[in-house]
Amino acid sequence: METTNELCRILTQKREVFVRYENETAALLTCPIDDIEQHMKARQQLADEVDGLDVHIAQLTQKSKEQQKELELAIKNLCARQELSPEVQNVFDASQQIFAVIHRIQRMETNVQERIQYEQKMLLEKIKQLNRSTTAKASKYYGKTGISETNNFFPFHSKKA
Repeated sequence: METTNELCRILTQKREVFVRYENETAALLTCPIDDIEQHMKARQQLADEVDGLDVHIAQLTQKSKEQQKELELAIKNLCARQELSPEVQNVFDASQQIFAVIHRIQRMETNVQERIQYEQKMLLEKIKQLNRSTTAKASKYYGKTGISETNNFFPFHSKKA
């Protein structure tokens, strides 16, 4: 009983982390382009936090030898709820809430990828436009002709005409 209560507590924490991950993912859809990297880093930190919680969950599951198989099935949603003992059903319910959040994140993920690809395409197009501009063409020749602030075009600048 104590193990299942602890598992439920950790699974609730894990769900809260996934909700924050979901919020970061949603922000990627509407944030300014300059904020994308910040949201991606936040998502990575949250993913690392989930990994830590998963290790703790695995340790608790292995500690409970008599219910280990049943707990693993409940946590991974690999069985029907009615097949579980009443105390493990709470673990199953907590796990189901996590999978609901994960499903919502997965649905958003394709839109996030499309947005990032669109932004990449727009930036590439801007770069190409800048490279085609007259300023860019002139700057190519600027260095080749020797015209710069340190080199005068007329080598004898003190000569009077």
